[in-house]
Amino acid sequence: MHRIASAFLICGGNNAIAIVPTHRLMTEVEERPVRVSLTPAIPMREKLLACVVVFIGLAIRLVYIHRFRFDSDEPQHLHVVWGWIQGMVAYRDFFDNHTPLFHILYAPVLKFFGERADILVPMRLALLPLYFLSLWCVHRMSTVLSDKRTGLWAAIFAGIYPYYFFPRSSFARTTCGRRSGCLRCWLCWADG
Repeated sequence: MHRIASAFLICGGNNAIAIVPTHRLMTEVEERPVRVSLTPAIPMREKLLACVVVFIGLAIRLVYIHRFRFDSDEPQHLHVVWGWIQGMVAYRDFFDNHTPLFHILYAPVLKFFGERADILVPMRLALLPLYFLSLWCVHRMSTVLSDKRTGLWAAIFAGIYPYYFFPRSSFARTTCGRRSGCLRCWLCWADG
């Protein structure tokens, strides 16, 4: 059974919806609609600018890791991590007013590097994956809720924003893990 019909094909992607009138031969077996993205691609110059900003931000971050003063809490958190690798149990053998997940996660890193005088620098470097995970979550959420361009610049601006960049990224902040976890939860909510 064939018939000619006037229909509307709805194509959408990343906040763009187009209603396109089509005239097609309809058959018993329906075809799947084709998804068409109407969001323009990010221009090459903008991608290059984004790469430059990311590399400058990463260079500043690496200088910060090595040169910025150590917070008084950083050795305290490392002492808690050290307690875990010595076989002690938090709240039984020693007390800490933070939840133990962050310290347990970084115990293998401290064990890998060993006890040494400059351990704060490698432990700060070990936080880089959480930092990048947080930025990826910001990028992904912005892409899901808006478009690729917004996702790109939201992640870059979050990465170089001073409040996020400096005080919240030293080893003294157990909030790094919580922030990454919260962002992943928000991402699951936004992504469906």
